[in-house]
Amino acid sequence: MLNINYDRDIVLFNYYSTRVFLEGCFINISNDLAHRNLFLFKLSDGKIHFEFPVFENHTYNSICNLKGVRSLIKRDTNEKYIIFRTQDQNTKKRYIIGYYKIGKTYYQETKIFNNNGFVCGFEASEIHLLKRREIIFKDNSIGIGHNVSWHLEKWNRKLNNFLNRIQSKDEDYSDLYQKETLELVHLFKDEKKMDEWKDFCKTCIKNKQCYFYRYNERYKKKNPKSNMYDLIHKVYNSNIYSKNILDEIPKKYIR
Repeated sequence: MLNINYDRDIVLFNYYSTRVFLEGCFINISNDLAHRNLFLFKLSDGKIHFEFPVFENHTYNSICNLKGVRSLIKRDTNEKYIIFRTQDQNTKKRYIIGYYKIGKTYYQETKIFNNNGFVCGFEASEIHLLKRREIIFKDNSIGIGHNVSWHLEKWNRKLNNFLNRIQSKDEDYSDLYQKETLELVHLFKDEKKMDEWKDFCKTCIKNKQCYFYRYNERYKKKNPKSNMYDLIHKVYNSNIYSKNILDEIPKKYIR
């Protein structure tokens, strides 16, 4: 008989976090937090993953990790969790960042995102998020894809251990993740603020040390008629930032 804890179901999702910003930067965010790739950097797989986890309102939906989200929805347990892991883009160290405990489950009818006519998702009923260096892990068997707790003993043991370690931490930074994410999105949507950021970077004495500044210089060489400031502003004011659409579509709750 398998030695598996079926009292709670856990899925482990990877997300891509952004690089740290220099002290005194116009972008006034905490480098202790593992903010997702909000600045649209192209990542190691050649893509730009920038929307998940949705720290703006602590939800998660099937636009990302479709199979993992749907498999968790199908589970008939009272306690369901998504644990988040990421890799520091500077040090390449890997961290467990925290979890969402699944509350209400819903779907939204839309054909925009190629999800068979609907997007399904969760609202978190409990959130516990940590600073980026709180829980380091070196398990090379954990890849980029999602892992679940209910098939194999080894994964059940690993994921329950991660969850227990998160819950043993007294500090919770979920409110700060939400606050800083919302502030950044508000900045990105504001053309005047974006121009102020661009002007600040031009005169910053540290700009040659700044990853974003150097990335923008490389981007402009490949795209002479654009720059990262304009691209970020355009994306966050468009349907590419899916929250702009989903906020307008009613949620239909499943349970």
